[in-house]
Amino acid sequence: MTEESNIKADSQNQATAPPPPAAPPSTYEVQPQAQQVICPTCFTTVPLGTQFCPQCGSAIPPPTWAPIPATAPPSKRPVKLIVGIVLIVLLLVGVGGFVLYNNAQQQILQAAKTSDRNAANQSINQLQPTCISVRTDSSTLYGSPGSYSGYRTVYETLGISNPTRFAMDATWALTLNYPSVGWVLADSESFHLSANGAAHPIFSYRVSGSQLNNLPPNPNLTTFTVTLNGTYMVTGSYATYLLTQQSNYDSSTQSGNGFLASGGTNLPSC
Repeated sequence: MTEESNIKADSQNQATAPPPPAAPPSTYEVQPQAQQVICPTCFTTVPLGTQFCPQCGSAIPPPTWAPIPATAPPSKRPVKLIVGIVLIVLLLVGVGGFVLYNNAQQQILQAAKTSDRNAANQSINQLQPTCISVRTDSSTLYGSPGSYSGYRTVYETLGISNPTRFAMDATWALTLNYPSVGWVLADSESFHLSANGAAHPIFSYRVSGSQLNNLPPNPNLTTFTVTLNGTYMVTGSYATYLLTQQSNYDSSTQSGNGFLASGGTNLPSC
């Protein structure tokens, strides 16, 4: 047998040989391998691993594959960006919520302060007289009618009720005017009114011996006017308020305003 016959016999034996078993599928991501190749001369499809083409006898070159480019790991930048955006949104929501809460608290506080101030302004209008007493001290008056010397002191005690929740420090200036005899008597007293409490300030009026000597016959001392100028330091929940008020009373008409509206008539003795 010639060499050419041997080569053909080997080629036929290789062509009839069963193809190698296929490799089991891999669970890893690898480049899939081709199971058949094509003869570059006659373009006959032969199994992978065939060295010579069974049709034309040409040598079959081993297959070549391009390397699979490495896959870059997924970038973490989008995740970081999303986390940053979420944190910024949460920060803005928190700041906005705090601002809204603070504004609401400020509005509530301002409303409470306004209500407190309005109630304090009205508190002095709620003071009420509870009693009145008059006492005369002539221990410093000497002589007889028409020739008096020294003076006589008239003490007037007023009962004052404070039904409000505000404590007050008050100063009252009381002026009594008797037009028929030309007398103007005045005194000023300071006193404290506790919340829901009462006070009994005592006002003193001095009448000189000269005033008594100049009284006309049958003087009319029942006609008079009273003026009260009050200053109040009212202690509220949020501030201390300085308030003033004037009150008047006229005995001829038995009318007045403010604290002196009743004129002290029909009040019990203190």
